[in-house]
Amino acid sequence: MNTINNKIIQSIFSFNHLNFQNDSLDQIINKGLNIYSELTNCDNASIFLVDNTSFEFNFYSSTSFESVREITSLFDKFTDDGTISEVIINSEPVFREVEINSHLQLFHIIPLNLPNSLIGIIMLRNACSLNNDESIKFYLTGFSINYALIIERSFHTNNNLNKERNLHSPLHDIVGINLTLLKSLFDSLQCGVLIVDKSTSKIILSNSTAMRLIELDEQAILNNTMNSFFLIHSSIQNSMEGTSGYETLIHRNNGTLLPVLMTESHLINKEDRFIVFSFLDISAKKKSEDELQKAHFLLEQRIELRTEQLIGNNATLISEIRNRQKAEEQLLKFMWAVEQSPTAILVLEIDGKIQYANKKYFELTGYTTDEVIGLKPKFIDSDKLDLDESMILGKVKQSSQLWKSELKNRKKNGEEFWTSLYITPITNLNGEITNFLCVQEDITEKKKVMEELVLEKINAEQSNNLKTYLLANMSHEFRTPLIGILGFTQILSTEITDEENSSMVDFIHQSGERLLKTLDGMLQLSDLETQKLLNKPVKIDFEQIVNSLADKYLDQIQEKGLDFKLDLIFEQIYFYSDPQLLELCLTNLLDNALKFTNSGSITISAHIINAKENKFVQIKIADTGIGIEEDKIDYIFKAFSQVDEGMSRRYEGTGLGLTIAKRIIELLEGEISVRSKISKGSEFTIRLPLIPSSFRNK
Repeated sequence: MNTINNKIIQSIFSFNHLNFQNDSLDQIINKGLNIYSELTNCDNASIFLVDNTSFEFNFYSSTSFESVREITSLFDKFTDDGTISEVIINSEPVFREVEINSHLQLFHIIPLNLPNSLIGIIMLRNACSLNNDESIKFYLTGFSINYALIIERSFHTNNNLNKERNLHSPLHDIVGINLTLLKSLFDSLQCGVLIVDKSTSKIILSNSTAMRLIELDEQAILNNTMNSFFLIHSSIQNSMEGTSGYETLIHRNNGTLLPVLMTESHLINKEDRFIVFSFLDISAKKKSEDELQKAHFLLEQRIELRTEQLIGNNATLISEIRNRQKAEEQLLKFMWAVEQSPTAILVLEIDGKIQYANKKYFELTGYTTDEVIGLKPKFIDSDKLDLDESMILGKVKQSSQLWKSELKNRKKNGEEFWTSLYITPITNLNGEITNFLCVQEDITEKKKVMEELVLEKINAEQSNNLKTYLLANMSHEFRTPLIGILGFTQILSTEITDEENSSMVDFIHQSGERLLKTLDGMLQLSDLETQKLLNKPVKIDFEQIVNSLADKYLDQIQEKGLDFKLDLIFEQIYFYSDPQLLELCLTNLLDNALKFTNSGSITISAHIINAKENKFVQIKIADTGIGIEEDKIDYIFKAFSQVDEGMSRRYEGTGLGLTIAKRIIELLEGEISVRSKISKGSEFTIRLPLIPSSFRNK
């Protein structure tokens, strides 16, 4: 595959921005042909230019002179087989393979979109890279557009040949015969006759047959060149002496083309030279060529009309070209995106037949292009699902909306697979459905994963239910012996006076209390998870809850030498909530504060907050304890977790208190947050609605 180097790209941009005022048309064309050769790595780049008003024919080539005859011969061959006509009419490049001297040569024939009176054809020989490299095609398209504009502008700038007509004919002075007699002789001929003065290339005599075929009077024909009326492939100056015959076309005054067989006779009289052109009408023989030329000129008329409509000036044309390049680039990107999409994409006709399928569809199903295009798709396994393509497309057409489903399909080899299928209609500007877009994604692996996840979820739920059942049913078995142990240790503590035995009894009692507290926490968490604890909101006087907590913890707080502070406005703290759950939550928070605070104070505050949509009560419990590291704040709300983990941790506890508090606040339709700094303490904030939604609905 050929690649475009920076040097070639720089040559293209330099050419597009050059000032060609001091360059001739030949120089401009040759510079452009060199860029074609470098860009496509071809061994020959040629251009054929025809002025469709004067029918002047020009040929340029980047190759040596020895190959010019071969290139022009091939151009004639492509003209005869209709290739050139196809390129002009469709305005699209054509690729041809020709065997020359047992060697296969590749030709790319490219039209130049010249907006006014020129017809341009670019012919590249052995430009193999155009078949493989999309980037070369992109740059070639843009360069051809600018190349055409530059040629068109230069052609009309340098082609100022509006010379005064010389109405004087030197024929009478040169030939030594009566001009009237000579003209009568020529008028009797059945073929058209024109006599040209070779020194001036001007017509000096025309017979009546020539005027009839050209459809102009003698005054309009004389003192014009042959190129004004004929499409001649060889110039007069370079013609060989003697007689030659060839087919050419007359450009009539009414715009039609007449095929004729032309013969040139070179006459010498004294020091002057004359050429006698005689031509016969062969329109019957060349009817097919005549129809082709008519189509060509109709195309030229449409191009001119489109040019007048879309191009007001040169700046507008350049803007239009740039927009077109961007649109083509976007379209190319879109087509590549569709073709390389990781999902299978189909475009269906209105009857359900496949019009287009991307690469992924063939990989997914195992079918080939011939087995898919023009046939109806196999969306589903019809043996197991009571659906078919017509039913699906009928639903999409009726609703004009996206249809999606998960269906089981079969590959070409019979292997089953699951697909996520999406079908949507494609409409035209009038809102009429013209096609259907079908997107399929292989979800076989996702299905397997989902089945495994569902199975794991069922197993997890069963395990969780088993754990909850075990805790609920074993609570009596745990609590009964624990209460017995605690009761007897209290009795023993009053009867045993020995210091060593008394300390062991106290240790047994403390261990039992800790075990009982752990069991209560686990049961509370289990009840919250199984939703056995329900939110039963009633009107609460928060002062009563605070007094109850103060009575419960005052001795422990004073025993540690801490201050207990309250920041309340009692007469305003009324709201609806579950008092038992709220007190249980605050108890766990106070237990946590008391456990991790060795000096300073513990503070409870409560205030009413007016929000936009509702009112909230905000409760804060702050301490001056050891604090929590910032990256472990979220960790503390997990069950059985403490910041100081492991056997070496300094503080006892199950790690359930904060988890239970968070679950209770969520059950009460509130939220809890924490702010903390190491060695400076922690502050837990609770926000509860004054009236929860469950109570408000009632």
